[in-house]
Amino acid sequence: MKGGDALDWGAFVPLIVHKTKLVIVEAMLWVDEPLAAVDIQAMHGGKKKPNLSALSYHIKSLDTDLSILRLYDEEQIRGAWKKNYYFRNRMPASRRRRRG
Repeated sequence: MKGGDALDWGAFVPLIVHKTKLVIVEAMLWVDEPLAAVDIQAMHGGKKKPNLSALSYHIKSLDTDLSILRLYDEEQIRGAWKKNYYFRNRMPASRRRRRG
């Protein structure tokens, strides 16, 4: 990159941000509601679904390591806890509608 050239963010970001993290952030931006790893996995049709444990790992990393997401709420489903995450500094669409 020369002194006055603009950085090509579209080419640069995938080199430093894990693809699974991009999938998670894009899904949350699109739905604009808190999601769990299982929700993001279910959003992918076809044969090539993201691995659930990888999604869970990267969601936790976006929370604890990068502070982009936060644990929004938890719900118990058949004895297991479903952890829903959402952007740390953003309100879900459903809550914005109720306030406005």
